[in-house]
Amino acid sequence: MENIPEQKLESKEKGFEKISPTAKFVAYQRTFTDIPYSKEMAEVTDAKEIFEKIAGDGKNVEHTIAMFEARFKSVSNALAERKVKNVVEIATGLSPRPLIMTEDPQVNYVATDLPDILNEVKEIEKVILGNQSRSNLKFQELNVLDKNELLRIIGIFSDQEPVAITMEGLLMYLDREEQMKVAKNIHEALKDKDGFWITTDFMIRDRLSDNETARKNLIGNINNATGRTMRDNMFEDEKEIERFLDATGFRFEKISQVNLIDELSCLNNPNVDLDKEKASKYLENKYTYILYPIK
Repeated sequence: MENIPEQKLESKEKGFEKISPTAKFVAYQRTFTDIPYSKEMAEVTDAKEIFEKIAGDGKNVEHTIAMFEARFKSVSNALAERKVKNVVEIATGLSPRPLIMTEDPQVNYVATDLPDILNEVKEIEKVILGNQSRSNLKFQELNVLDKNELLRIIGIFSDQEPVAITMEGLLMYLDREEQMKVAKNIHEALKDKDGFWITTDFMIRDRLSDNETARKNLIGNINNATGRTMRDNMFEDEKEIERFLDATGFRFEKISQVNLIDELSCLNNPNVDLDKEKASKYLENKYTYILYPIK
């Protein structure tokens, strides 16, 4: 993997920087799981404080802990099953996956995000790794709406090298026009590669009942923190997702996240008030998509 030249990228959409607190909101919830490095990453940040600002005391939102564990493990499993060694993660946030995967020196990992959050991530990972140096882990600023920036990053890999692009928790903060642009940029980046896009972000809009006050409040707090109406950006049903992927040039397979129910360590955590039945019901319409560009 070639070195990526340093280049400052100004976010063209200033509101996107506001999405970064949700990375800490998610990071704190991973501390209730067995995902490596999760506790260390939360401990050296204000993740708990951000979580409490968004979720209050956290009661009645345990379903999100299960969701974040399931989607993380689903993406990681998909990478492992395909034995991919070259990964570009878009909107890395405080994901521990770069640290986990680069324990294998044969893996080349490029973690990308907007400047503010990425600078913090680099400092956090320096603290966690100490004097260790991982030449196979690179950090690069990226606004994924900028096609040229994405092409530059993907271009460090030869055409013969399989490359996986991962995305976990970004698309629901973008409107449909922005989502379309992101998908087309990724298609352009991968079309001449032996690669694919793995994402959990094609989510169907939940039907919230009138008595789900806690979930409604949580969604409202996330909207306020990010300046984005998350649920409005989700999809109405699977048919709408299929039309979107067809329009952007991808064929796909999808993996149900409920299949991971027996792997969810949070269900065995005494501090998480959530049982297997409730978690299964929440995950039943959550999928991880493996997307292949149609050439």
